[in-house]
Amino acid sequence: SSGSALVPTGGATLTFPFQYLPSFSIIVRDLGGSNFTGASLSKFGSGTDYLVRPMTMDLSSSLTVYLGNRFELRNGIDFRDFTRALGGTTLQHMFMGSELTAFQYFRARLGMMHGYPTAGIGFNTPKANIDFATYSEEFNDRLRTVRDVRFTFQFTFNFFK
Repeated sequence: SSGSALVPTGGATLTFPFQYLPSFSIIVRDLGGSNFTGASLSKFGSGTDYLVRPMTMDLSSSLTVYLGNRFELRNGIDFRDFTRALGGTTLQHMFMGSELTAFQYFRARLGMMHGYPTAGIGFNTPKANIDFATYSEEFNDRLRTVRDVRFTFQFTFNFFK
């Protein structure tokens, strides 16, 4: 499929100001549905098949536990497309993970996505951040049948800090 479209997305997060800082979020993607029409902005696909993507809603929640003065543990769970507009099993839409932050400079992450483990580490300084992660995508409509392992590396430089 190819084409181009304006894809409006919006969301809100509510964080309560008491122990563990519980937060709840909702995100609406493809508000009203997205119709990809016309010429694609880049050469991809046949140029004649146009995608219609339905509106989806995501729910998420997290808790933050402070482990002394220099450590914090953030635990989160996401339910992507909880309206099931895109189909699939419940576990294909559930994502969960934890992130341990040490001294505001080091982060270690573990989680689950599509029934597969995810992991990552990050180093943060006032001027730059480096992150490395691995995760898996499912290429089938059933859980844990066609796995594609991916790796990401990100370097961010902060010009204005």
